[in-house]
Amino acid sequence: MPNLMLNEHSSRLGGNSRPGRRTESTDIGFAVTVTVVDQRAQPRVQLMKEGAFPHTIDNSSRKAITAASRREATAVIEAENEHEPTLGAVFNEIGLITLSGGIPILHGGAVIGGIGIAGSPGEDATGKEFDDVCAEAGIAAIAHHLNEDKSDWQ
Repeated sequence: MPNLMLNEHSSRLGGNSRPGRRTESTDIGFAVTVTVVDQRAQPRVQLMKEGAFPHTIDNSSRKAITAASRREATAVIEAENEHEPTLGAVFNEIGLITLSGGIPILHGGAVIGGIGIAGSPGEDATGKEFDDVCAEAGIAAIAHHLNEDKSDWQ
């Protein structure tokens, strides 16, 4: 799995087709780690902005894996955890996480992977966690590639 450190020069790595392009989180100044996993929750790419805390590596990975394997946003799971306090402990025991910032990647109604963002502190004006805002922006940035012919992808 590629693991790249992002800084002010590398945030445009790979043009528009990779998560290394400028993201909502870097545009608003957050030092985050982004992890993308495939439909089997296997890591495909991980990008860490310079200055991101080390724990964001594991947290972004667990968010992406949770979103892909549970087939729903981790914010939804987090909200469910408020009414079922033991859920967080169970998820933690099996390597998943109940923190917002993980979103499944959908194509044709099927989950084909997940993206996880960790390191964005706080919420926007609507109360949405910045990790979710950044994850949604990441998916939006690659959405047009979901309809391309992938026979030449490696």
